[in-house]
Amino acid sequence: MVDPNSDYNVERKLEIQFAERPGFEGVEDSFRSPVVYVGMGYDPQCNFAKYPPFDPKLVQGISVLLDTGADEMMVDEDLLDSVGAPFVAETSTIKTMHGVEEIKRRKMLLVIKELGIAEECEVVPMKISDGTRAYSAIFGMKFIGLGRLILDMQGDSFFILRLSNVARHL
Repeated sequence: MVDPNSDYNVERKLEIQFAERPGFEGVEDSFRSPVVYVGMGYDPQCNFAKYPPFDPKLVQGISVLLDTGADEMMVDEDLLDSVGAPFVAETSTIKTMHGVEEIKRRKMLLVIKELGIAEECEVVPMKISDGTRAYSAIFGMKFIGLGRLILDMQGDSFFILRLSNVARHL
């Protein structure tokens, strides 16, 4: 649900940070991951007839890698377990370094407070948080395709999201 006080067709800018990988903090030539910070959770009593439609205590902040080489929205399966995100009937076919896997999707609530967004969406559960990454979710082209991604390592980096795209596609 988009905040009823917002202009539905407006574009909103979400700032991108370049996070250092754990164990490489302060290393000059270490790669940094382009991440955004969002809220994720699951509220079985979610009611989109009101705003906000969820209990804020059931949402936790996570860092998300924006990955143009990925198709899906993937969230660490341990995080999904911790918030009680249910499985849905649909599956996704995912190519991993171990081959092709058929994975049951899960439902979660995506919250981007800065943009006034609270949307229920389906994600692919994956093992992501292993202590070597600066993020616990990966949003691929399913999410990136809803807006414009601007990455500038020397200047401002941001993601511009059209709110009307969110309600139609997540």
